[in-house]
Amino acid sequence: MKANFIVPALISLLVVESVVLGILVENQAKLDDLVLSASEYRSRLISMHSLDMKYFRLLQVNVRGRTLTLPVEVSGADYMGYRDRVRQNFSIRYDLIDFRDFVTPNDPAILAIGRALQGSFQSDLDVAEAALDITHQMYYYSPPGGNWYMKYPVETIVEGSGLCAHLSVLVASLLEACGVDAVLIVYANPEPSQAGHMNVGVLLDSEPFPGASYVERGGKRYYVAETTNYMFSYEYSFTWDGSWKVGQMPSFLAGWETTTIEV
Repeated sequence: MKANFIVPALISLLVVESVVLGILVENQAKLDDLVLSASEYRSRLISMHSLDMKYFRLLQVNVRGRTLTLPVEVSGADYMGYRDRVRQNFSIRYDLIDFRDFVTPNDPAILAIGRALQGSFQSDLDVAEAALDITHQMYYYSPPGGNWYMKYPVETIVEGSGLCAHLSVLVASLLEACGVDAVLIVYANPEPSQAGHMNVGVLLDSEPFPGASYVERGGKRYYVAETTNYMFSYEYSFTWDGSWKVGQMPSFLAGWETTTIEV
């Protein structure tokens, strides 16, 4: 009696196992197809951007009444080359990022902008103001969900937006491309659970105006250059003629501990 029961049970078990294995094999095949499709899509996307796509942005730079119309062109290959690089999420371990790796003064697009700024503005101060004016035309964008990854300057230019760190490495790249010495200034928020801040310090022969804010590094004064636009101020009000000038530090940063990073 028991033998008569066991045999059909074993047969049924083998049938079920065969069906399950068939489903697993079929699903694995579908998964493999999906992975191959994603890989092929990515390859085609990179190829499409690399062939002949161009990103174009027109900027109006205004410094002390002198206006420069600045067309900026970025190749798709250049943009996708940066987008394809692996990077650390700095909302997880801010201290693990070497921000110097994201300063790219020798990138073709950055060099082209640098040459235009040098040809139009004579003093280091005016060049710095022009670089700031470029980032002040970009949106301060904080991605939702804490997905804060560093971006390269070319990415920020193409996308027209970024966090303070993205805008700061862009300004530092432009200044270095123009031969103007700069440092990144990192601010530690007194509230440990809150995000810090970053802007740029610019080395100048003299202070841009009496009482201008600066940080010291190696016995040199680097004047603060706030790379976000006026909307970043906690007061939500314009400063002077609408944007931060070299030497102006947002009031809420007063007393924050700073670290400078040589680029």
